[in-house]
Amino acid sequence: MDKAAHAGRAPARDRGSFYGGERRSRSNETWDTLDDRLVTSLVAAVPRLKGLMVWEPAAGCGVMVDQLERSGVRVFGATDITPRRDDIGQLDIFGVTEMLAGCAAIITNPPWGRLAAPFIRHCLKLARARKAIVCMLVPLPWIAGRKIADMTGSAGFDVMIVPRYRARWMTTEEEDELKGGAQAPKMNHVWLVWDFACKGDSRMVFVNDPGEA
Repeated sequence: MDKAAHAGRAPARDRGSFYGGERRSRSNETWDTLDDRLVTSLVAAVPRLKGLMVWEPAAGCGVMVDQLERSGVRVFGATDITPRRDDIGQLDIFGVTEMLAGCAAIITNPPWGRLAAPFIRHCLKLARARKAIVCMLVPLPWIAGRKIADMTGSAGFDVMIVPRYRARWMTTEEEDELKGGAQAPKMNHVWLVWDFACKGDSRMVFVNDPGEA
């Protein structure tokens, strides 16, 4: 059996804490999803996620795991190649050949930059075999790339969710600490959703700031 069938949440020993210094110094490919509006918008636009067992394969310090669970989504598996919280399992997704047993959806903020396309492409391969859902948070400019047309033009591509707000990627205190150094991303982001169990036309949904509803 593939090792993914056994990987998942480690025993919850220190949930809610993470290594802040490491998070601040991470590269532009691995920003943590601090702004919980992004997950709130996703679940509101795709409410069926609340009835599924979800795998977060780039969980990092567990921020999105907590946000999903607060939104009513059950995270069955949370893994990362370099986990930064005790209850996140260690797993390199590129060494996995099947989805976690029991999971019907993958939701994550994948590594950006050069790793984004191969990471997402591999997740889609895993999900296609299970007829599962994949939700990926990516920078808005990324979707225009010529080399990703095989993904956004695939039969399983269901919806692009476009927030009408710009997410926060650092706290005010962190931005003050890093003045003159690395800066948080400034572009807008979108959710790309594939559903390999559906055969309808793809669509685009705009969502407002949930805090202003």
